[in-house]
Amino acid sequence: MLRLHPLIKQKKHIIFDYNGTILYDTNICVEILNQLLQSHGRPVVNEATYRECFHFPISSFYTQMGFDFERESFEQLSRRYMNLYLSHVHRCKVYHGFRDLVQQLRKESIKVSILTALNHDALHDQLVDFNLGAYFDAAFGLYNHHAISKVQRGHELMQHVGVSAQDTLIIGDTDHDLEVAESLGIDVILLADGHQNEEKLRKTKATVINLDRKTE
Repeated sequence: MLRLHPLIKQKKHIIFDYNGTILYDTNICVEILNQLLQSHGRPVVNEATYRECFHFPISSFYTQMGFDFERESFEQLSRRYMNLYLSHVHRCKVYHGFRDLVQQLRKESIKVSILTALNHDALHDQLVDFNLGAYFDAAFGLYNHHAISKVQRGHELMQHVGVSAQDTLIIGDTDHDLEVAESLGIDVILLADGHQNEEKLRKTKATVINLDRKTE
């Protein structure tokens, strides 16, 4: 991920998405999705199909996958998904080179933060578990399990950090990160090896980079 440094070193604040950007968890998410699909009598999907279809809002993605909210509400599905995710997240790995990149940014007095659709408390627990807490000036998650939108929290993060929009850039792995960037008036780079595939991301007007990343 150090290959990103020349593209972002001119900024004063870098916002990282978490799932799929810092943490490789796509395989775990596919496993859990398939477990839920099977419980609804729906066919399972592979990782390629998941990355082709995945999108926000999650309720719309679930509908596309064939879940019946009359049989089990989105609220119930979200809680089941999150409970399963939290029981398996310890199997996930941080992307190789991420720590080196952030250490370099901090040496240059560039502020580094997280903005994620993950539950805020779960995020901070995981930052401790993965020994990542000391790398960030701020880490903002959502206060629910629905993964609806990061836009409002993004505005709160920008206010908290206090760096101008023109000096801030967000790095993510989905087209929702582009939506967040546009709402905040900041630049964005999308990494094409997270939760959405390169073809899907190339349809946006964002800068898209495929680093072919490995994990630690």
